[in-house]
Amino acid sequence: MKNLTSFLLASILVVNILEAQTINIPADYPTIQQGIDAAENGDTVLVAPGTYYENISISKSLVVASHYLTTLDTSYISATIIDGGQNDAVVRFVAGEGGNNSYMHGFTIVNGYNFNGGGVCLYGHKSVEITQSVIMNNQAQHGGGMYNSINNLKL
Repeated sequence: MKNLTSFLLASILVVNILEAQTINIPADYPTIQQGIDAAENGDTVLVAPGTYYENISISKSLVVASHYLTTLDTSYISATIIDGGQNDAVVRFVAGEGGNNSYMHGFTIVNGYNFNGGGVCLYGHKSVEITQSVIMNNQAQHGGGMYNSINNLKL
């Protein structure tokens, strides 16, 4: 299974290198959301280790990943934290422009607070894949860790 996961992640990376840009956080933009806003469909937002105090919204077809994506080093999962500060869902996937196929890899997602999905809230995206991530210490009336209203979710 690890070989298949490695192959899939490497394939995503190769396709993105050939056809899309990689936006590096914080080198290119100081926040993950600013990188997402600047990205085009098909781009990769690659996040360096650190704690990012923000709530992000993804409405494009993107890869948002820690350095786990490029190294397969699992230590990047606990070293790359998105902290929602008990202010809304930490990560929100919403229907929007483009193909609505999003990938999130290699994060620790903490301290979300929302009615639906404190850690991750999914609304209307066609396909979302979240791998090698830890979603913990989030609160919500429905789905403390995750709330899903989409058809195709892969964990």
